Amino acid sequence: MQMMNVYLGGSLFPVKEHVGTRHSVRAATAEARFGTYTRVNSFHDWGVQVEGLAETLQSCLTATDGTIEAVTHRHRKWTGIMWHPEREMPFMLSDIRLIIRLFKGDL
Repeated sequence: MQMMNVYLGGSLFPVKEHVGTRHSVRAATAEARFGTYTRVNSFHDWGVQVEGLAETLQSCLTATDGTIEAVTHRHRKWTGIMWHPEREMPFMLSDIRLIIRLFKGDL
């Protein structure tokens, strides 16, 4: 997600308390793909805030501190997330469903 944002003209900001932790999130839009998420893992010390979001991206999930945790492209089938589904044991069902939809091109 960070690379997508910078590539599209957005910027990154240093964030605190996002390394090696879990934090609460809330859906920024009514999109069903992120509506089931309430907590995600976090392993980053740079993030995206609203003022640094590329114009062609839409915020879909945010942490309680306002840091954007998931985005979609407004015109392309691009989705970016900040958390690491591969670090969950066992894997979260919501992550499995999201990844399957991404690879099938349903998003």
